[in-house]
Amino acid sequence: MVILLLAGLVPEVQASDEIANQVRTPTVPQIISSFTVPEGQGGFYEIVDSVLGVEQAIAAPIDFELIVHRKGGYARSQDTVVMTQLDRGDEIEFDVFLGYLDSGDHIDLLLITKSGQVTPNVLQIDYNVRTTTQIPVSVFPFNETAENTVNVIENWTVDRHSKLSFQVPNSGYYALHDGWVNSIGEPMDVAISIDDNEPLRLIRLADQPEGRASLSTNLGYVAKGSSINISFNLGEEASPPDLGFTVIEWAPRRAPLRVHRGADGYLDVIEPENPLQVVDVPVENWVDVPVTDGDSLSAIRQSFKTAQLMQSGEDYVGVRLKAGATYKIGSETDGRDSEAFKLVNAKRIIFDGNGATMLTEFPEQQRQDTILFSTNDCQNIVFADLTVDDVAPPYAIGEISHVGPQTNGNQTVTFRMDENSAHPLNDIRPNGKANGYSYNPQIPGRLAEGSWPHYPGARSSSPQLRATDDPKVFEHTVTRTNNSIKAGNKWLVKNKLAGVIYLITRGSSENITLSGINALACGGGALRNWNTSAINILNCRFEPKDREWLGATSDAVHGRGREGVWIEDTRLVGVCEDIMNTYGLTMLVIPDKDNDDNTFAIRLGKRQKDRKFQPSAIPPQDYIKAGDRLVFFNPKTGAILGDAIVKSYQRGRATLSRPIDGIDTWEKGDDATSTVVYNQDLAARFFVRDSYFADSMRFGIYIKAQGGVIFNNHFEGLASSPIFAANEPSWPEGPPANHLWIQGNTFIHNNFDYCTRNREHLIVDPANISIYTRRLKDVSAGNDFRAFTVNDQYSNNHIKIIGNTFKQWRGMGISVRNARNVFIADNLFLNPIEDAELRSTLRKDSDLRTENGAGAYAAIYLNCVNGAQLVGNQFQDLPATDRPIVTSSNVVYVEKSGNVSGPIKSASQ
Repeated sequence: MVILLLAGLVPEVQASDEIANQVRTPTVPQIISSFTVPEGQGGFYEIVDSVLGVEQAIAAPIDFELIVHRKGGYARSQDTVVMTQLDRGDEIEFDVFLGYLDSGDHIDLLLITKSGQVTPNVLQIDYNVRTTTQIPVSVFPFNETAENTVNVIENWTVDRHSKLSFQVPNSGYYALHDGWVNSIGEPMDVAISIDDNEPLRLIRLADQPEGRASLSTNLGYVAKGSSINISFNLGEEASPPDLGFTVIEWAPRRAPLRVHRGADGYLDVIEPENPLQVVDVPVENWVDVPVTDGDSLSAIRQSFKTAQLMQSGEDYVGVRLKAGATYKIGSETDGRDSEAFKLVNAKRIIFDGNGATMLTEFPEQQRQDTILFSTNDCQNIVFADLTVDDVAPPYAIGEISHVGPQTNGNQTVTFRMDENSAHPLNDIRPNGKANGYSYNPQIPGRLAEGSWPHYPGARSSSPQLRATDDPKVFEHTVTRTNNSIKAGNKWLVKNKLAGVIYLITRGSSENITLSGINALACGGGALRNWNTSAINILNCRFEPKDREWLGATSDAVHGRGREGVWIEDTRLVGVCEDIMNTYGLTMLVIPDKDNDDNTFAIRLGKRQKDRKFQPSAIPPQDYIKAGDRLVFFNPKTGAILGDAIVKSYQRGRATLSRPIDGIDTWEKGDDATSTVVYNQDLAARFFVRDSYFADSMRFGIYIKAQGGVIFNNHFEGLASSPIFAANEPSWPEGPPANHLWIQGNTFIHNNFDYCTRNREHLIVDPANISIYTRRLKDVSAGNDFRAFTVNDQYSNNHIKIIGNTFKQWRGMGISVRNARNVFIADNLFLNPIEDAELRSTLRKDSDLRTENGAGAYAAIYLNCVNGAQLVGNQFQDLPATDRPIVTSSNVVYVEKSGNVSGPIKSASQ
């Protein structure tokens, strides 16, 4: 902790809503703390365990910035990685990723003052700087003859006299590590660049002692397929330079457990601890599963048991199917045996589908979940290279022929069952109770424009789903329709908890991977990860086969982990819920003998059958650990009451680093209105990159977690926001999301459902990227979205939205509320779609109403934001009445530079 005397400041001028550059008044910054990287300790760095607080006595708000300085010929030698303003009594954390820092690089913590008058204001500051995850990707010079080494030689192009090029295998944040270069007696410049762009760094060896220099370089974000270039200005007669380095990448968590098919045709293993080393699984460690004419479930189960008995020490064992064969499973079971392959206390097992097909034939598969693979207290397990198919998907589909009039809030939909569809009653919902879904008739898996995500079956109708005299025609009475169902659309009836769930991870499972799974069987989802870490989905495909309509009947990826899910090179299409939903565990504070000390009695929260929310069990020891950060949230106001570090935890009692004021302990009858507690470290650090997400009936990635990274993905045809970061206090789920990094993604034709067009249900802003903090409804604030928003809270902090492309967008491209330290840069907004219904909704918002009373789109919208950098964003084909950037009245401390509206010039112009 450091106590300093600071200068009093003048309040920030209110930000404008224009695209013009906006910079702060030139001042002399006051450096309050610095850190320099010691010799020989280059690497990726981060700040952790930080706190910055100001006393109530300060005369005016204080501007705070954290600057990274890099030496040695960088084109951009400094970056502002934190920028915010502190008012009286504020206390913040500024935990941030600093990028790659080499020896001699340094950071400065600054106060930006506007007055030279010194007053006795007191600042409290504390933080730690440490190295963080660095994953080796390739080494140069590589040893082409080395055994069991992943050199990724095919990614290199080498001309030792002019240029080295390395094509990165995946999008990520890269650096050259432990790098050096010698000129071998001749003056030489070394330029480091990405693709054909201007050099990031120019090293002049003539200026270096003895012609030797560090090649270690922060490269930043590099998209999949792009090349890292190291160029020299040497002639053909000159000796090539002597140099070496490792290409490394940063990630928010450890590397995934991978497999690679070796020259012998068997799968080898690449472990997280050493991604450049191949672990061979000897032929004698494999259990081959024979092909039979009948059901193979028992044979595969026995093979897993045999492999688990064979495994010892650090050796890997495997179960292997026959290449190209088809294995039928489940046909001889009853409804009580629906978990196909359950591993308990297993480790180091590789399941190699070997390109075979597994056909699921469980008799109740259309009406209940079938779990393909599950792990409980397992480590280092891979399920790979398998096609999974089914014979009976868990939904029925038909075409709407008639929609009846609205009566008492209900409407009756008449639909004709498609050829080859499951029977809505006999196969799917025999009791006639069902929700309905309206789908686009032209695009399988995509919700119909303007429809609700789902239509609940009308409670006043029994049964809700009925047969008619025509065996192909059915009637379905549903509610909450708002006249949004149209004849000619498809009508779908499903079992949400049915079909194939591909993987469930439980207990202390970690390092569990789905790799190369071709998921044709419609399912309850790809993954359910329950408090498990380092779960991976790599190079998989989950989408409807042929002309079927659903790839999943519920969330595709759902759950949490201290090291969240890693999704890479994967397709997730046709999901009849959210494509990914990650969230913390909701807990409650109950009364104890002393409510004023630093020790709190905490219980898990549980929603009962009557939908009431109340305390239940004591959280297990691995749910709360020393060093975790607990966040206390008031759902009635949307306020973060405070956060604190866990010092100790035993049997439901957590001792924290400090007291938390304003706690409302749960009492009988409170439901979800009392203070809720989230362990911010229990749902964290997920990584999603280079993947394709399309045709979800709700959100793409629904985030109630911290530390998520979303790089170079494609989002298309999602009915609501592709990236939606907001807590849900009425459910309840949280916490508010923070530390989000969204870069290089493409968004096309999203946000078209009823809720988005009307700002209903969870939708506050109709944006492709929507970030905000939600509260329980404030009945005094009216009956629209404003009743759920928070105007004086910064809970969604440290947000980076960089280099994304928005096509055929409507309403808003990016919306950020309730955030400190926001960086929005180099995004491209193209050809918005006209949507009259959405404009009619936007005109009710004073921030978005034009002079003639129409509703305006906003490419970037900020509300209740403290500290934002808006840099280099481009806006093309935006109608004159629409707005590139809108900052609401409660936005402070904004810098804008290089934002351009109008035709986008090509590189040749």
